[in-house]
Amino acid sequence: MSGMMELTSVKKIHVRYCFEGIQNIIFDYVNKHVRMQEGPDHGSTSHQGFDLEPFAINHLDKEYLLSVDGYYDETSGVIQTLQFKTNMKTSEVMGYEEKGTKFSLGCNRMMIIGFHGYAKDNLNSLGAYFTTLPLTKLEHKGKHSGKHWDDGSYQGIRKVSVHYDAYIRCIGFEYDNKGQVEAREHGSKVALIGQDAEFVLDHPDEYVTSIKGKFTKWASGETAITSLTFKTSKGRTSPTLGNVYGDNHVDFVLESKDAEKLEAHGGDVGTSWDNGGADGG
Repeated sequence: MSGMMELTSVKKIHVRYCFEGIQNIIFDYVNKHVRMQEGPDHGSTSHQGFDLEPFAINHLDKEYLLSVDGYYDETSGVIQTLQFKTNMKTSEVMGYEEKGTKFSLGCNRMMIIGFHGYAKDNLNSLGAYFTTLPLTKLEHKGKHSGKHWDDGSYQGIRKVSVHYDAYIRCIGFEYDNKGQVEAREHGSKVALIGQDAEFVLDHPDEYVTSIKGKFTKWASGETAITSLTFKTSKGRTSPTLGNVYGDNHVDFVLESKDAEKLEAHGGDVGTSWDNGGADGG
């Protein structure tokens, strides 16, 4: 589409509202040259309104815009409020009053990199462009001993299982490999008397966002992981998988602070606008 920008992330959001709802909105972006690019006005500033504190997103700290929630008044044809959520924080509710039809713009494991919609005297509709979140490999915790393993990346995790006594002796993962279950197991259950535990995810609508665990470290420098806990995108936390008892446990966390076009919500009143996304030309 002619005039669309090639964007990689959203940098800052400026919102102005009046008693009718969102009067004007401006998006600042980071373009493909890793430079800030100020976006155009969408709406009007010709009548009385109130400028809100801009919502800033720190892309240098791997902060990404994940979703937008809002309300749309079908009678007036104006978006009433907007609230933006990143992987690190949530904005205040921006606008006059939460009334009308609620809508959400968001996709699992994806980030917003651009917007489109309709606007005239006020903001009438809002849609978004999405792309997949950057793949991040986090360094492992504990000592570099034993046999190295690396499962690589898949479309998601379906289940995690462990076999443990005082330590986790074996860990298994069931991945989604292009719609097929791919099972991987690391460690050993041979000649061990232990317990089994597992955590099942609601794939593809749920994914792991962080892992907390404990490991024991001996004077020799050797380590062994004793327990793991998984947190998901639905706000669920798994039971503790493994042994939580004992001394000399060290806590650790694995967590990353780390284009699809989602159609606009609202009406088609006013002038159409489209800031584009990563594939814009």
